[in-house]
Amino acid sequence: MNSLQETEAELRALPRAPSGDPVGEVLHVLSSFTRDLSHRLEGTPEENGLLQTIRPHQQAFKRAVRQTAPNFVPWAETQRSRELPKAQFLANEEGDDENPAAESHGGYEAEAEAEAEGGYDGGYAEEYGCAEEYGDEHEEEEEEAEAEVGYPTVSRHESAMESLPTEKIYIDQVFKRAQSARTRELPDNYPFIVQKEYIKQFTKQWRQPAMDLFDSVHAILKADLAKLVEKHFAEMGTERASLLDKMIVYDHLDEAATRTKERIEWLLALEQSPTTLNTHYYSDYKDKFLAYYKGCRENTDLAMKIKAYQSGQRLYQRKNESDPITKILAGLSEIGITAKAEDLPRLLPSDPMEAALNIMASVRAYFQVAYKRFVDMVPMAVDYEIVLGLEKDMDKALQEGLQITGPDGYTRCQNMLQESSSVASRRQDVQKKMERLQAARQELKRLM
Repeated sequence: MNSLQETEAELRALPRAPSGDPVGEVLHVLSSFTRDLSHRLEGTPEENGLLQTIRPHQQAFKRAVRQTAPNFVPWAETQRSRELPKAQFLANEEGDDENPAAESHGGYEAEAEAEAEGGYDGGYAEEYGCAEEYGDEHEEEEEEAEAEVGYPTVSRHESAMESLPTEKIYIDQVFKRAQSARTRELPDNYPFIVQKEYIKQFTKQWRQPAMDLFDSVHAILKADLAKLVEKHFAEMGTERASLLDKMIVYDHLDEAATRTKERIEWLLALEQSPTTLNTHYYSDYKDKFLAYYKGCRENTDLAMKIKAYQSGQRLYQRKNESDPITKILAGLSEIGITAKAEDLPRLLPSDPMEAALNIMASVRAYFQVAYKRFVDMVPMAVDYEIVLGLEKDMDKALQEGLQITGPDGYTRCQNMLQESSSVASRRQDVQKKMERLQAARQELKRLM
């Protein structure tokens, strides 16, 4: 490479020279920045995309809220050594559970400790072979899928020990609370305040997971904005101009953050008054939980037989002998009643603790309705206000913050695009060298 080519390469290596149209140049940089920002906020398919980075925090938020489920136990505190079996209907629905037992809290502490040591086999798994139907396969598939795309995951063993419920609520405690709340009601009626207080116990725990999600998303956006500012504004004149751009962008992010926190507080306030129009969903869950609690309380043997039947196992049967659950279901069908195995506990006789069982089933069913609503609405609000909302008026904020549309706009743009003295001096030296070499080249051509 000759001296002229080396000098040309040296000139190209320098930052781009200031434009003759400083206002147009600054507007072009701002437009390029906002387009790039909009593209990232809308979502990009790469592995380290903004939405891909946020998603694991949304899943962690969902798990944290789900783990606040009230830990009702359908027997007295004096029988605390007994373990509550898992609610299969929850395990089947919540395929992404880190620990399906968290849904029913049945034998939770013992299961968590055994699971962390690698010794828990799913309750009845060894005798009846029904561990797989509780959602283990779904959990493993989801963990493997998240690992493949690089999402941070929490192992089921870690989750079991970190998310233990804080307190079991025994049926005698529920009954005592209901009795003490009665005023002028008839003996078989109890005021709604009982259910409402239990509901408040779990909804008041939702603020921290929601704010944790917000903080995580805010931090991710701030880091992403810093990279975008560096990418688009680093060569726009002085370091002071680049710093000013970053301050304006961060101020705009803080405004979106304030709106987001207001929305989260609003959603939390809504959940303080229990209500739902999703009557069918609530009633279906209440029936399921009532049957589950009654089955566990009154007839443990029946509960085990139902589990064995659902898993396709045979309990102590002679060859060619029909399964007792099959016989019952067939008999009900003959008299025109269509039922499933899990419906059988509803046929059990009345219980002196029936009122408490109804309260427990009602609260636990409402949790399913409210938690699913909440874990949808909070991420949606965060996405709308601070992720998609970050783009709103960003261009306007930058133009007003940089004051490029006012009477001194031209001068301000010139100052922003002005090179540092060292770069300007270096450019001048290289250009003079280039001119001398080109002149020498022309002289040589003339003499040849």
